[in-house]
Amino acid sequence: MAGVARLPVRQFEHLFADLTGLPSGRWIAPQRIRDGASLLESSTHPVDTVAGRVGLTVAGFRHHFRQAMGVIPSTYRRQFRPSSAPATAAAPQVQMRPLSLA
Repeated sequence: MAGVARLPVRQFEHLFADLTGLPSGRWIAPQRIRDGASLLESSTHPVDTVAGRVGLTVAGFRHHFRQAMGVIPSTYRRQFRPSSAPATAAAPQVQMRPLSLA
């Protein structure tokens, strides 16, 4: 994100935390989980594809998803679409973002 903002990383992190109250790494994880939940609800993409689309590894996505939502991604999907219900024709486009470890 610092590169997109054309700022040095330290300056970006300082400004980001001042504006949001959180470091960028702690702010972006919930955004990715929200985007992943939307994909799980509206598509038939496998969990590993959903994880990649939101910029996380499969293990990271499952970990953060369970931590945030209280269930693993496949259980979450079943709660929103029983196996007999059809999926929508196309998944919404989600901007892929690289994982920030900051």
